[in-house]
Amino acid sequence: MDIDKEIKRMLPYTWSAFLGSFGNLREIQRKTIPLVLKGENLVISSPAATGKTEAIITPICELWMLERSPRQMSGINSNPDCPASAVASAGKEYSEGLYGIYVSPTRALVNDLYKRLLPPFEALNIPIARRTGDKHSFNLKAPEPFLITTPESLDSLIARHTKVFESVRVVVLDEIHLLHHSYRGDQTRVLLNRLRLLNPKIANFYALSATIGDPQQIGKAYLPANFKTVTVPGTLEIEYRLIEQKDARETLMEEFRYRELRKILVFTNSRTEAENYVKLFRFQPFKNRVWVHHGSLSKREREEVEELMNSPGYGICIATSTLEFGIDIGDVDAVVLFEPPPDVSSLLQRVGRGCRRKNNYMLAYGVYANNFEYHMFHTMFEDAKIGNLIPRARVFDPSVVCQQVFSYLYQKRRVGTSMQAIKRILTKTIDDSVIEEIVETLVEQEVIEVGKSNLYYLTNKIGELIEYGKIHSNIHNRADVEVIDARTNKKIGVVQKPSASFRLAGNKWTTPKPITDPFPMYRNRDNRKPIFVNPVSDNEIMGNVFCGKGVFWWDFRQGERLRNKLFKELNHCAMPYFVDDGKTYIFHFTGPLYGTLWQKVLNEKGIEIEDVGDFLFLTQSQIDIRRLIFTYDEILAEAEKMASQFKPFLNFGAFFYLLTPEMKKKTITASLELQEFTTYIQQCQFEPISAELGQKIIAQLTQKKCG
Repeated sequence: MDIDKEIKRMLPYTWSAFLGSFGNLREIQRKTIPLVLKGENLVISSPAATGKTEAIITPICELWMLERSPRQMSGINSNPDCPASAVASAGKEYSEGLYGIYVSPTRALVNDLYKRLLPPFEALNIPIARRTGDKHSFNLKAPEPFLITTPESLDSLIARHTKVFESVRVVVLDEIHLLHHSYRGDQTRVLLNRLRLLNPKIANFYALSATIGDPQQIGKAYLPANFKTVTVPGTLEIEYRLIEQKDARETLMEEFRYRELRKILVFTNSRTEAENYVKLFRFQPFKNRVWVHHGSLSKREREEVEELMNSPGYGICIATSTLEFGIDIGDVDAVVLFEPPPDVSSLLQRVGRGCRRKNNYMLAYGVYANNFEYHMFHTMFEDAKIGNLIPRARVFDPSVVCQQVFSYLYQKRRVGTSMQAIKRILTKTIDDSVIEEIVETLVEQEVIEVGKSNLYYLTNKIGELIEYGKIHSNIHNRADVEVIDARTNKKIGVVQKPSASFRLAGNKWTTPKPITDPFPMYRNRDNRKPIFVNPVSDNEIMGNVFCGKGVFWWDFRQGERLRNKLFKELNHCAMPYFVDDGKTYIFHFTGPLYGTLWQKVLNEKGIEIEDVGDFLFLTQSQIDIRRLIFTYDEILAEAEKMASQFKPFLNFGAFFYLLTPEMKKKTITASLELQEFTTYIQQCQFEPISAELGQKIIAQLTQKKCG
């Protein structure tokens, strides 16, 4: 029997609502649906826009409906004012409770997914709700059977409304690759432990991801031990063109017109760049249809841009990683990347937002500022075409222990909790000795206290964090200042460093009054007043109003791939070097962070060495190449000295500041994967090449001869 027909037979209730418009099933749906119906725990990995959401939600809804009696099913209907609330036909509240939790990484993704799923859920008369920091449609008294939420909102529910979870049977982690390798992923792991402790009857867990290097790693981190993986490799046809930044406007204008492109998505690595590049794209036919999308814009502004991109006609949206996720902005004809993204996975995520309805064909442009970026772009695009991704290890962020202790103690605020119970919610995440040390530190800082029977409680010292729900989030709370349009009194967004004139939401603004306090982020939150602005002409000098700058950060794993492409004739473990005019040149390709560390180790050995462009070491004399090798202890010692300098690159949670200096140092050095780096260098073979070839490669990367 044809497999699509067989699966359709398995889904008598839900096929039409969820899959009727697909025509033929996608491969990921054929593989996934039968396994969900069998009750398997799954990691599901396939490229963007391949139907993963329907592959998981359709059989889950089918199982829910099969468990309902005909009388119950006929009695469920939706309230027009709150589509997620459900009542029985007899007028009694629908009380069977929450059945499935769908955890999505961001509020925007929750809202987007809710809009996408609401029509099929309404067609089946199945209540569905969402809960985020700004959307509270979930009915706590008569819970809807399905809830879409973020990790932070789930944390709040677990701590404040534990009874809601007594009926849960299914948990889905959506776009888990966006949480993994981050403190929010670590928080999600602990929340899953807490859910299992609250309700051991939860039957199934699912993790959905775009193409990733190691699905097994995801499963081991988040799912029960008996999970299976379902993967559909990316068979992507990526057409790409690399453009030098100084020629970007003219070249892209010509490309868009020649190819008749109407909808373009542009990615930058910082909010400042996103705002500044608006003027680059203000040419016909896009002149007045160029928009900006990033996390510092108001929700209203972002949603307006999403609607505009979904509307017919021309449009260019310049975004940071906010649109790297699966937010629906309609069909995009091409994607433009300014600067290479952090890694191949991120490149695939960004490029995958374009040409979603064209049978896996994707059109992309990489805009490079220098020759090095050109070659890195080329390497990443070629790896993306064959799905050659880099799996990474992850060190659990101990700041999550602080945050989860606060959340759990609030959950147990009436009775207190023991050290053993705290260790239980953190099982399989971090060593017990570390948990004990962190709890002791929190007691010393008087944010928690020990009461009778050695039970732990929260203190009044974090009362404000509790009142505003901040104990449920480990996301850094930037000291933002609201920006209000003086003409309409509507919020445009937020900035960190107010300036007399600046760009925001793609427009230029000025403040009618001088800003007497240029750094309001250092004042008490309650004293920070919004600033009111008016439009300003182009001739004003624009200030930078955002903290931080997007940096193209790469490491030795990505560097090795670039090196191997440049030196194709050498063994893949070879690290080329040459001597020219009495100087030694070593192509290390280990990136800004690891290159700096290695250089410091060599300096400590008495070797005077210069790091050029994060890929090349240069000495002013010939050296014994064997002296370049270092031990783990040597690089660890240097990493400990420089730990505070590396912290901004490693993305720890907001409560990291509560840890002791020694624990901070240990965590930073552990996160650097120094043992892996040491092994990598020790296994490299330093291979001599001709000075002619060496200088040729240097010229390719830097546009000049080195030395």
